[in-house]
Amino acid sequence: HNRTANIFLSTEDPLAQRDFMDAIPPGWNVFLDQTVVEQSIQRCRPDRGNRASHMAKNTNGKAGLVGFASLLVALEAKLFVLTTASNWSRL
Repeated sequence: HNRTANIFLSTEDPLAQRDFMDAIPPGWNVFLDQTVVEQSIQRCRPDRGNRASHMAKNTNGKAGLVGFASLLVALEAKLFVLTTASNWSRL
């Protein structure tokens, strides 16, 4: 018996998104964070250093706006799965 679940996947890692989408069971509706979907944001990610300021400058603030939208969606969630290294988990 399959249960329907609505999942909001928020990640900056395209490989994590791919692996998650490959493993979802039937009945799950997955909505993706625009950080992964929006290719202009992905192209601006530096390999190291202060990513937040770099991303803000090189996306003309779009990365911050997308992050804020993700936070608003997260406020509606009942349950979370987070990693301890995630800045979102520190909120």
